[in-house]
Amino acid sequence: MPEPMDPRYSRHLPLEHWGKEGQEKLAHSKILVIGAGGLSSPALLYLAGAGIGHLTLVDPDRVEVSNLSRQVLYTTADAGKFKVDAAKERLEALNPDCRVETLARALDETLAKELFPRFDLILDGSDRMDCKSTINSIAHALGKPWIYASVSGWEGRIVSLNSKREDSACLRCLHPNLKDGQIGNCELEGVVGPVVGTFGSLQALEALRMLLGISGSGSRLLSLDGKTLTTLEHRLRKNPTCTVCEPKIQAVDSEEGVLSLSVGDYQKARDQYVLVDLRPETERENHPLPAGYPSTVWGAPGTLEPIPEFHEGKTPLLLCRRGMMAYRVQAELARSGVTAVVLRGGMEAWIREGLK
Repeated sequence: MPEPMDPRYSRHLPLEHWGKEGQEKLAHSKILVIGAGGLSSPALLYLAGAGIGHLTLVDPDRVEVSNLSRQVLYTTADAGKFKVDAAKERLEALNPDCRVETLARALDETLAKELFPRFDLILDGSDRMDCKSTINSIAHALGKPWIYASVSGWEGRIVSLNSKREDSACLRCLHPNLKDGQIGNCELEGVVGPVVGTFGSLQALEALRMLLGISGSGSRLLSLDGKTLTTLEHRLRKNPTCTVCEPKIQAVDSEEGVLSLSVGDYQKARDQYVLVDLRPETERENHPLPAGYPSTVWGAPGTLEPIPEFHEGKTPLLLCRRGMMAYRVQAELARSGVTAVVLRGGMEAWIREGLK
């Protein structure tokens, strides 16, 4: 753990809102960083340099020469290595007292639920909307602040989402129907390295502000046009129709009763449950349930379809594509006095597990 009086932190001690007390706070802080690419490169260097006590990096990719113009954490000699491994080596060389853990895998819902409770905040440097959606839903449910940035071409934006506050918006409030490609695709549109570096540095700065208690707003967006050097700032308001914020999803198991079930556990006790298939018709046609599984089909929340009559004596087990919609339906049923269980990971987990 970084020692607050280490000479490397001497320039922090005179700072207002920082000082020795703030340095000690950073030394005990834990940050989860999703993605170890262009945004995370400067962010990680500045966070390790600032004396963050614990960093965990999650990224499945390897270093590629075509990305080095913006992924400045790496060198040409790192090409072919897992990014997280090369990053760990560089960060520990910068600050040996910073503990760095790595996971060379993609973030999914199951991993997010396992990891998020351990950290003070989440920093998102990923480039896929499905990953951001997972971070958003689970971070909001657990009250974990998180920071995401995105850059495309000459433009970038950073969004701070402090879901510890009841009035905080979430990413889905800002983009109700966001899909991959709408945040920007650097392969198709190109990207300016210094703009990426700017927003990675801003992520590190915002993380430090949050940890030091300087950042007071619930959620906000800052954008920059790199061609004109003009910025815009927006305070984000909670969307009362947001499918993530209202109602909040249940993202962890309750100690008073199991609210979610793994595919393997369902297989062992399948006679106790009836599957409630929440998927749209096209998904049900592409991936139909195998024969022999008692099931019923029900529309998504907000469709005003009546609650179906579940098989007598069986607990409803909610199934969707990845599990997120199922948690929202679970909350809706709970308000009607119906206790339901979510199949963790949804149909994608079912397919991965090869359940017949």
